[in-house]
Amino acid sequence: MAKRRNPHRFWAVIWFAALLWGGGLRAAVPDDLQRLSQQQRFVEAYTLAKKWQEDYEGEPQFDLYYGLAALELGHLAEAILAFDRLLIVNPNAYRARLEMARAHFLLADYVESRAQFERVLAASPPPLVASRIYVYLDMLTAREKSQRTASSVVLVARVGHSSNINSATTEDYTNPIPGLNVVVESGQPEHTISIDKEQQAQGSEYSDIETQFSITRPINTKRAQFLTASYRRLAYRDSGDYNIDTLNVSAGYLFRSGISQFRIPLSYQGVLLDGEMLRYSVSLALDVTRPLSAQLDWLNFGVLSIQRYKEDIERDTDLLLLGSGVGYTTPRMPIRLFGSVMLAEEHERDVAVNGRTYGGVRLSAEYMFGSKLSGYLYGTSQLSTYHDSGFFEDRREDVFWELILGARWRYSRSFVLSTDVSYTDNDSNTVIYDYERTKWQMTFRYIVD
Repeated sequence: MAKRRNPHRFWAVIWFAALLWGGGLRAAVPDDLQRLSQQQRFVEAYTLAKKWQEDYEGEPQFDLYYGLAALELGHLAEAILAFDRLLIVNPNAYRARLEMARAHFLLADYVESRAQFERVLAASPPPLVASRIYVYLDMLTAREKSQRTASSVVLVARVGHSSNINSATTEDYTNPIPGLNVVVESGQPEHTISIDKEQQAQGSEYSDIETQFSITRPINTKRAQFLTASYRRLAYRDSGDYNIDTLNVSAGYLFRSGISQFRIPLSYQGVLLDGEMLRYSVSLALDVTRPLSAQLDWLNFGVLSIQRYKEDIERDTDLLLLGSGVGYTTPRMPIRLFGSVMLAEEHERDVAVNGRTYGGVRLSAEYMFGSKLSGYLYGTSQLSTYHDSGFFEDRREDVFWELILGARWRYSRSFVLSTDVSYTDNDSNTVIYDYERTKWQMTFRYIVD
């Protein structure tokens, strides 16, 4: 993993070089604002600047420190306005021009960012300042290339073993069913139905082949359209009854506003069981990602979807799901952490027992042992309460949790090999839905750009 640069340290290094070289900023400015900015106490500096804005706006040094504090806190439009006011008064205030170039870069306005960086370079800045500008110009070039239409094909092959391919119980009898009068076998609880061995948990080795295609077409530096499609074939060696084919198609729109990125996909999924159409779903989603700092990202997401069964319309449902998460990269160790929470309402179209309210938590951690090898741990927990008890006396409640431990080896940019083991437990008060599963899997992934 490449070592992350500390953005505060990055710009603090050229702070004095740019100020000494730019010169010419001698207008009155509150000493506290200057001191707080130079100490990188940007929250306090921004609060103070907003308090004094009416009195000092238009003063070159005030606009410099106000713009810097606004920039560091993500108020990019405010920062650009402050730097622009300063540059109208003093076009040679290169510190302000550097910061304005950086603000345009964060706004993904790469044309304006490049123009400002190159204007500073044309003035022959000190070598340290120039070297840092060249770093940003290289990043700009990479970002501009990303604005071109790009497509890729990903080939994925998985092999493994699952102890419970049908997510079924190992119990022999159901919960008691009120009012059920049947002749029971010796040892069978009253008012229950025996569960056939074929309907209990079955284990098998499997192969899982998937082909993915994606294309992204930029509209401008801030907006793009995308299309993704995939076909997946999951086949079990010991039981063809549970073979699954899945087709996914998603198209949508993504754009940036400030430092936030928005993604709006419209998706279709079709699922075939043993070659026969089982169900399909259509969903509309919104994902919003916002960097809070160099190490911390904030994600919010929501989904509206419908799910329809071809032969069993009683199972049809509509879904609303909302969630939020944060990702954090530790500054001193190569560790990436992520955590999210979600809450969902799945409304039944016909039979209440198929509707449910559920919520959950997902946590993950990945540690880079080097540039190619990493280890990861995923944990998921979810509580589901169903809307009706159906035939059974108690309303169904499930507590689901899963742990996955694995390692990933990046042989090259195109080829990735991973292997993992997992344990799943769905603890349900309804016997036929109570199950456990252990699984081992190896995954080969090849990317064709």
